[in-house]
Amino acid sequence: MFTDGTNSQPTRAAFTLGAFGSWWKDRTLEAQPLSPAEDMVVDTLRQADRLGTFQRMPAAAMSSMRAELAGGIAAACADGPVHIASDNMGFVKRLNQILSDPAAHPHKSWGLLSDGDLWEQLHSIIVSKGSHSIKASWTKGHITEQQVNEGRNARAAKNCNDLAGTMADVGAEGFGLPVQVVAKAWAHRQGAYAKLERRILRRLANVIKADASKREHLAKAQALLHKDRPQSLQQVAEELPYACSEAAATLDLAAMHQHALTGGKHPTEWVCAVHSFLNC
Repeated sequence: MFTDGTNSQPTRAAFTLGAFGSWWKDRTLEAQPLSPAEDMVVDTLRQADRLGTFQRMPAAAMSSMRAELAGGIAAACADGPVHIASDNMGFVKRLNQILSDPAAHPHKSWGLLSDGDLWEQLHSIIVSKGSHSIKASWTKGHITEQQVNEGRNARAAKNCNDLAGTMADVGAEGFGLPVQVVAKAWAHRQGAYAKLERRILRRLANVIKADASKREHLAKAQALLHKDRPQSLQQVAEELPYACSEAAATLDLAAMHQHALTGGKHPTEWVCAVHSFLNC
């Protein structure tokens, strides 16, 4: 049997409408009725000796892998052995890893793995049913007529995979037209907001870059304008006059400071002393 998953608005996970579908090319409900577990999760479409199953997936966030997983879980719930063919290579590889050693535990708890909730359910089904009763194979998706005519792919594989995709589309239609229209409109609106945000961020980045460039240009211009003037406190200090030791010894700087604090005005003798100190 072939399984497939579909997502509408896949770039906006919050507004994605997911569904899965399966196509059983040699199954009738008379010969192999739905198991109780299947009957709980899928709707059916009969066609001669073939059977299609499908279901929509209402969820806050959806992905292609989750849709494929749901299809795989529904298929594994069927009574008896089942051979699952999927065009999702990641799903097939991971499923075969579990089938090769069902007793092995993942390196992290299921809850910490991507789509771990669904993988845990599929793992439980495999352990309960037995890994020998399930087989997984990869099949090429979206096979063209030219590829079939050139002999690169079998027509049976193309037809069955296409029908599985059709069943997934039928499942997505179960949301109803109003929900699909609203989801598409909100996804478009969210995309427009994302584009506006990117434009604003680019504009801010350009403004910051231009401001930094202008500041650098002004700093260089000022440096050239004042290149002959002292540019540091050390350079300014070197140009100040310094007192000789004899004159410095005659100054009572602490007393003058205290007098200035208590007297309000500088006395004449203090001004004269400072003058002689600087010009000794």
